[in-house]
Amino acid sequence: QNKNYLQTMREARIVVTANPTGWEGDSRTWEALASGAMVMVDKLETPLPHPLLDKVHVVYYDSSDKEAFLTTLKYYLDHPDEAKIIGINGHAHAVKYHMTVNRADYLLNVVFYHKEQLWKKQAAEKQAAAAANANRRRLLTMTTPEENEEEKGGGGGGEFFIFEE
Repeated sequence: QNKNYLQTMREARIVVTANPTGWEGDSRTWEALASGAMVMVDKLETPLPHPLLDKVHVVYYDSSDKEAFLTTLKYYLDHPDEAKIIGINGHAHAVKYHMTVNRADYLLNVVFYHKEQLWKKQAAEKQAAAAANANRRRLLTMTTPEENEEEKGGGGGGEFFIFEE
């Protein structure tokens, strides 16, 4: 049965697919794009890296507007050359950017980017804390010029403390 499903899509000029109610993410959109046919799909709301562009890679439709959907479908049935170009573009775009390896690579890059940013932030925070502590120690052990003179002369000067918070 799966063989008939995939074979039917490969033979189609136009494949219409719809996301499940209330969520996105089923594989039918991507299977349809893999077929090479022009794909009509209801609008995707989840942002994608390298998004599918309307009338370039797919043709989006509003699932609540039956008349507009039928008009658009009829247009592309009457203009098969345009449908074929969109199908070819959609297939090429999906193969280039939306294969499993592309998605895994994207996710790993996002994780590593954020991990690197976190490391940089933590390193900067540690460096800032170390600099603040060094400044605080320097301020707490500063001596006055008079005290320096007394120390040179053996007068035994004291420390001059500055407390700032």
